[in-house]
Amino acid sequence: MRCRASGVEEGTTLDQLDDRASRRPRRTAALSIEAGLDDRVALHADRDPNQVTIVARLEPQKRLTDAIAAFRQVVDAVPDARLDIYGDGSEEPALREAVERQGLEGSVTLRGFDPRARESLWTSSAFLMTSAFEGYPLSTLESMVRGCPVVAYDIKYGPREQIDDGVEGFLVPAGDTALLAQRVIELLRSPELVRRMSAAARARAERYGPAEFLAGWASVLEATVEGKRLRTRIDDVRLALTRLRAVSGNPVARLVKRGPGFALGPVDSNRAVEVAGALRVEGDGRKSGLEAVELGLAWVEVESGAVTEVPLDVKLEEGEFRLRAIARLPAAEPAWLRLRLIWRNSAWETEVVRLSGGELTRPE
Repeated sequence: MRCRASGVEEGTTLDQLDDRASRRPRRTAALSIEAGLDDRVALHADRDPNQVTIVARLEPQKRLTDAIAAFRQVVDAVPDARLDIYGDGSEEPALREAVERQGLEGSVTLRGFDPRARESLWTSSAFLMTSAFEGYPLSTLESMVRGCPVVAYDIKYGPREQIDDGVEGFLVPAGDTALLAQRVIELLRSPELVRRMSAAARARAERYGPAEFLAGWASVLEATVEGKRLRTRIDDVRLALTRLRAVSGNPVARLVKRGPGFALGPVDSNRAVEVAGALRVEGDGRKSGLEAVELGLAWVEVESGAVTEVPLDVKLEEGEFRLRAIARLPAAEPAWLRLRLIWRNSAWETEVVRLSGGELTRPE
């Protein structure tokens, strides 16, 4: 049995909270706080219709070779286009080689580390982000504060929560260098589109100012104080299974009631697991009764961590939860069938059955 109780769970993006919740229990006060930026900036001069900028560490995570490959296509369409890459890191030699390989020595410049790099965003017509992943990129927000449209890979985490595709900038499927190039070309060929997206980016960036950041934290603290009276404590959880067996992948009621209550061992890929039982919770709910308990069943793939939710029928009768489900086998194995209980700020979970090598087994 694994049990956890806590208070506020902080995450930068809603996507991060969702992904974390699929792997470990989401507690009551799970909140997303957007990063704050200094909003003491002023409007600047007109934008250079040929200028594109990147500000990033020169590391594999940033996938800047994608940006260089895409810029080869940009220059073919807009010969005067220029890409300035600000930053330093271990990938600098490889990036210089990529620039030479693409024949872009006169169009792409590695400018190294420059503490004034952000000032170039006032005059650029586009900012590129080709990262494989991010926690929550501040460089894109800094671009938006300065009215520079962003063209970013649609990755986890951040860009989708910062940018509405086609409004403040463009989101591109990760790895699609052709579309990345096309979006940059659209901006360089249309100063009017740049102006429109620039204004939208500035307006969107207003939500990231210091006042908004402090207001976000204030709401977190208020929610924590308010939730104190609803806090819970789990002392013990008892799960008594009455049925655990492999059944047809599309069982009907008259069939699943037949056969032994427990029948594991080898299974075919077109089969499922029938689970039934009763669960009793002991603890202190204060002002949160058992009606506040949430129960969920899911297959968790061991190697990838992928989670597949399973429909679970739950009835609360005389202080006991009656459970029943038909859990189709997951796409990949090994995997384990997880039963999770969340009671406000407290959580418990257990492994119901494990699938490995085409065989179902009970945990020891």
